[in-house]
Amino acid sequence: MNPIYGLLLGVLFLSCSSSPPEYTIQTSTSASDLEGLAAKEIARYLYLCSGGKSINLAHDEPSADIYVVIQDTPFDRVLQSTFTSLPQNKLSAQAYAIHTVLQNDQKKIIIRGANPIGTLYGAYRFIESLGVRFYLHDDVLPEKKPFTMPDIHLTESPQFELRGIQPFHDFPEGPDWWNLDDYKAIIGQMVKMRMNFIGFHTYPSSPFRGWSKPEPMVWHGVIEQIENETEVNAAYPVLHFHTMDSTWAYDAKRTSDYHFGAEQIYDADDYGADYMKGISPWPHREAENLRIFNQFGMLQRDVFTFAQRMSVKTCIGTETPLIIPEPLKKQLQEQGIDPNSASAVLKIYEGTFERIKRLHPLDYYWFWTPEYWTWQDVPDADVAATQQDLWLALEAAKRIKAPFTLATCGWVLGPPKDRAQFDRVLPKDIPFSCINREVGFTPVDSNFARIQGRPTWSVSWLEDDPALISPQLWVGRVRQDAVDALTYGCTGFMGIHWRTEILSPALSAVAQAGWTFGDWQGAGNHNTRDLPVDDFYHDWATAHFGDAAGAEIAEIFTQLDGGPLFVPGKNQRQANLYRTSDWAGKGPGGILINTTPWSEVQKHFDFIEELESLQTKISAPAQRERFDYWLNTFRYDRLAAHVGCMLGELESLAKVITLEKEQERRLQLVTEHLLPLKASVEVEWGNMITLLLTTVNTSGAMGTITNFEQHNLLNLRRLSKYDSLASVILGAEAPPSAFWREYRGRARLIVPTRRYLLEKGEPLRLKAIVLGASPANVCLHWRRLGDSQFRRKEFIHSTRGVYRLELPADRMEGGLEYYIEARAKDLNLKYPITAPETNHSVIIW
Repeated sequence: MNPIYGLLLGVLFLSCSSSPPEYTIQTSTSASDLEGLAAKEIARYLYLCSGGKSINLAHDEPSADIYVVIQDTPFDRVLQSTFTSLPQNKLSAQAYAIHTVLQNDQKKIIIRGANPIGTLYGAYRFIESLGVRFYLHDDVLPEKKPFTMPDIHLTESPQFELRGIQPFHDFPEGPDWWNLDDYKAIIGQMVKMRMNFIGFHTYPSSPFRGWSKPEPMVWHGVIEQIENETEVNAAYPVLHFHTMDSTWAYDAKRTSDYHFGAEQIYDADDYGADYMKGISPWPHREAENLRIFNQFGMLQRDVFTFAQRMSVKTCIGTETPLIIPEPLKKQLQEQGIDPNSASAVLKIYEGTFERIKRLHPLDYYWFWTPEYWTWQDVPDADVAATQQDLWLALEAAKRIKAPFTLATCGWVLGPPKDRAQFDRVLPKDIPFSCINREVGFTPVDSNFARIQGRPTWSVSWLEDDPALISPQLWVGRVRQDAVDALTYGCTGFMGIHWRTEILSPALSAVAQAGWTFGDWQGAGNHNTRDLPVDDFYHDWATAHFGDAAGAEIAEIFTQLDGGPLFVPGKNQRQANLYRTSDWAGKGPGGILINTTPWSEVQKHFDFIEELESLQTKISAPAQRERFDYWLNTFRYDRLAAHVGCMLGELESLAKVITLEKEQERRLQLVTEHLLPLKASVEVEWGNMITLLLTTVNTSGAMGTITNFEQHNLLNLRRLSKYDSLASVILGAEAPPSAFWREYRGRARLIVPTRRYLLEKGEPLRLKAIVLGASPANVCLHWRRLGDSQFRRKEFIHSTRGVYRLELPADRMEGGLEYYIEARAKDLNLKYPITAPETNHSVIIW
């Protein structure tokens, strides 16, 4: 028997049962694409939450249980006349209303949207009433309970027209390591969270202080260099992070040289996004740079077309004034064009915009003002050059009839002398935006309130890159930023970030604040950047860990969220969750060398014992898995703090040795103190990385491992810094590292990319990583949604612990559910952990 009926809307989907469905969902016969998706999603989650009850999707059922409709349509008027108690209120753009009514003592639910996307948002809001929670990295489903259809009455409209995220390209922890499926998975989850904007910053040629390399999200060139409508025939060296190149102080390293078994999660020595693999050392061959731009361009086309279909606004852009790549400068000179002239800038913007126009849909192209405008005086000539650059871009967009809107962004809203200066000189249809200063520790710029008659977007920091290897909890700060942004008249509210799973609280907060404020609005005080979060964490923890432990866990997270008020020049940036890393050298997330005694620092982690005491209250497998993730994240962070204190001891001891004049005493200090301490640090370092590996579920977490290997160990030399000092005093090489090669944690099955929605014609591409075991096989068990029998298909072993599989589109009509199983001696690993009772589901749309 198949309990999912009509998943193709109007087609009986794999039903061989004569018994009637338990729930029927009805849409109009002329339902839009998004209405159809809304109905499918309701059916999917009703099936999952009700324990597999049969669901029917129909157009003309005489009596349905759930109706999905757009206001002011013929179907809406039929429902209004049928259910006379239904409110008649007019919905604003993107809004929805959900009402429960009784008909012949039967409960009926009407989900009514202002437009197609409003209807889809309403569907996801209804699904949340079933106990489901959505995050960028995954869904959280409620544990099985006796199921009843909820009573729900609400009308909601967004507080901000645009709500979304700004994943920042530059480090492996962020979108540099996203592939096609990652982008589309995240966009799909965004819509579930009722967000509708995704924006990307691109570092240009000769980027910030020369610490990094130019990136391929935006190509600069002239129109004559575009051929076959979308491809370019001229390029310059670009990079999205891969492990055999050096950028942002991550030195090149083969992943096979990683320690503690970490190499098992990577399938190449030169690991990176698919379009970056196999390239030669910087600056690459010309053909390789062309390949990067053209391959990534086709990825952009696929991703941005999908985003457009999902009503998600897309935005890309570069820094202003334009920095012309050196190879392009030479090409212009060969054509007799001065690359420093306004005509050259205009010509390049025409080429840049024309390629975008031909290549992919785009809603906005934003220009980021220079980062140094944040901390130093800016000469009037620099401001004038930026203003001229913006005018040239406007002219170029006009000449090629750009189908997208230009916008501004940056680390500040405008020039230091007058942050609102550009409002007086640029057309009012150009949105203005900026991220908060001091990596989010300072409030939203109040100068937003001075900007009138144009869209404005505030971008809150969901994490800061100095502490990129540490957990960060900023829900209260996000809420305060949202309140300030709305007070200042902003029409958009977004969050800047790199990672996903570890930021699930802040990402959820930015999505929620885009729609409603709770009683916490206005409840802050002048001594903090944060608004109350107890209500947020009660819901979040209960959804994640269950009723028995949720409230107590929520109290712990509430205490850890946020931090003291930061006043530039008066105190340091701090958080309630002790910070264990900071910007170091030329890169993010350097483990913090701390001279404070560990006996004092460890008190900041006393909450872990309280968290551990709650383990016995959590028995459901999925809830326990999520609990273990956070518990091990905090245990890892505690070890990072301990390692930092040990490094502080090592640093202090090295200073003593350096100042010591007597050779015999120096030798004694090295052999009896320095080397044993270093060996102890190495062991604790290994324990730290082992715990970190137990939490790796996403590409961003893999990037954290790479940070430790290539930034902390290799570039910063956190553990080898004093080897030369020891060698000189010993008169011989310092003893080799005590690092071990094998993974010593519990065996794991990792699925880093989780698609819940596929477009028709797309195959299901899966990557499974087995860590800490050598399975005889890794197998996919799959069936069409609600079918009784699973089919089986084996993964192909790629290399190390990585396995891949592709299921063709023609085998997945309508949708499917699946689980993955890795069998080894005395070991059986499954994803999801709830399989086969509750599996991962995919809808085909």
